[in-house]
Amino acid sequence: MNSKNRSQPLTDVLTRVAHELRNLAKDTDRLHCLVDNVHWAGVEEKDEVMRSAQAIDAIEQRLSALSDFVAALAELAPAQWEVEGHLASQKVKLAELAGRLSDQPHTPSAVHHAGDSEFF
Repeated sequence: MNSKNRSQPLTDVLTRVAHELRNLAKDTDRLHCLVDNVHWAGVEEKDEVMRSAQAIDAIEQRLSALSDFVAALAELAPAQWEVEGHLASQKVKLAELAGRLSDQPHTPSAVHHAGDSEFF
């Protein structure tokens, strides 16, 4: 069996997913800085900015709740249950995230596969 395709405890895979969701919640919470320094006197679209700020908050809360849910599933899953996390991670288009989810180290490459992105 290829070491990449080895079975892994489901609890480990769920714990990694919960960790990723928790990190996304934290990153989303940091987006509030986009509206924190708005000078309201000059903003004509106050309602839209407020709805956007509330949407950021709702997304952060849902990501955090999903993280808690997946972490609870990891605690409840029988220890003997195993899955091939690497096979499932092949559906993930972001290479670094796929590597973390499958518990495989990501080796940076000059070749970017479809779905990968580099912003800065």
